[in-house]
Amino acid sequence: MRFSEIEESTIPRSPGVYVVCWVREDNVVPVPRILREDKAGIFYVGSAANLAERLRSLIKTIRMARGENEKPSKKHRHTLVLTLLYTGLAERISRKDLLVYYKTFTSKKEAEIQEALFLYEYTRLYGEPPPLNLKVGRQVLVILNLGVLGKSILAGELDPELTTPLTRS
Repeated sequence: MRFSEIEESTIPRSPGVYVVCWVREDNVVPVPRILREDKAGIFYVGSAANLAERLRSLIKTIRMARGENEKPSKKHRHTLVLTLLYTGLAERISRKDLLVYYKTFTSKKEAEIQEALFLYEYTRLYGEPPPLNLKVGRQVLVILNLGVLGKSILAGELDPELTTPLTRS
């Protein structure tokens, strides 16, 4: 679903993972990465305790970043939007240029684990995290891959439905 359609939709208020991709005129915009081009155009991956609230909050912050009459607040300082501002992409990318996939889970913890597994898999495939996930550091990826002295808290595998954007590449 396009970001411009989020406000009118009935997004679940449950925990989940969301994947933001870049599109132009119904075509995915490939994103150059270190190891190979990301043909799915994945820009950002995040998790939330309440998907509906998070995605609507992102809409408000994108509007604010583009100067579209939204009043700034501390609540709307999301990494995705700060990164759009930092890179100058806020001026070039509109809400209609962003596509979002999401998957719900039963708990916030499960969503956070799936987000971390997605980021690990993306980084393994492309040699770096998605471009707007600037807060993902090497420490996080080392913990996911090797565990910290064998004490990694992550278990399980990436949900098959979340692999859809990755398999488009």
